[in-house]
Amino acid sequence: MNPAETVVGVLLLLGFGYGLWSLVQNKGSMRIDLDTTQEHTYTSRAVESAVEMYEQMDISPIEEVDDSHLEKLEELRANARKEWSAEEKEEFEKVEKERLRQYTEMAMGLPGQFDHLLKDEPEEEVDFKREAEEARLQLLAEREAWVSEFEVAFEEHANQASVGQLQGMKVKMASNSREKEFHKRLEREGAETGYIQISLLWDNHNDLDLHVVTPGEERICFNKRRTACGGTLDVDMNARPTSKEPLENLVWWKQPPLGTYTVLVHHYAKHRRWRTNDPTFFQVRVKIEDEVSEYMGSISHGEPVFKVCEFVVAGDEEE
Repeated sequence: MNPAETVVGVLLLLGFGYGLWSLVQNKGSMRIDLDTTQEHTYTSRAVESAVEMYEQMDISPIEEVDDSHLEKLEELRANARKEWSAEEKEEFEKVEKERLRQYTEMAMGLPGQFDHLLKDEPEEEVDFKREAEEARLQLLAEREAWVSEFEVAFEEHANQASVGQLQGMKVKMASNSREKEFHKRLEREGAETGYIQISLLWDNHNDLDLHVVTPGEERICFNKRRTACGGTLDVDMNARPTSKEPLENLVWWKQPPLGTYTVLVHHYAKHRRWRTNDPTFFQVRVKIEDEVSEYMGSISHGEPVFKVCEFVVAGDEEE
């Protein structure tokens, strides 16, 4: 065999070997693709099986447990406690109080979580009438203390003011009248009316006081609400800063003694409330039978008593 034939034979052998190797590689790739397809098929079947198992599950609601036996048990315990001695009952009450105290402390940290454990604890009833009466008595005590300290000086000051110059400005224009507001507040407070009615209103939380000096030199005010001549202060507001629409009202149900009456306004206290500033503007309404007059003015805390107006009660002969 010559060299050329040898070379050709070697090339043919190499070509056959390469072709066989390629065929083996292609078969391996086809097997991989097949395996991958089978893997996806297996996954889909697993999902379907899981769904089928879930549909067959029993998911009906859990039945409530009958705990009526606990009530019976508590009844038996209550009956047993009736036979305890005084020492045993005392010890039991101490344990119960400690248990409730602990539950209360836990409830403070977790609001609402232990309400069912504390439901048997009796709630303390709030006696609002008693608290209001206590507040009223405390207020009266404070005012009495003020009166006892300053009464002499204030009486002298009020008497001087009553004979001083008039300061109130009579309301003549209908646009300045607050007749509707007077009626609204008088009705709200259930104020009395009569032969003579004198009312004071202002619009902040300060404490203004209405005073009237009678011909017999009696002075009707917060610390002397009734006089021998029949005058009564039936509405007194803002000793405590409770309203920004306060009112005071003084009334004679029948014709009072004849003579001159003087109306004064005193700024008793400036309360610390929002938008409660001085000077405080006020209006006074004086009704004598069917005749109504209004006066306006302003006053600040610490200023002298404000002399609003004077009016005369005359007999039939004088008229």
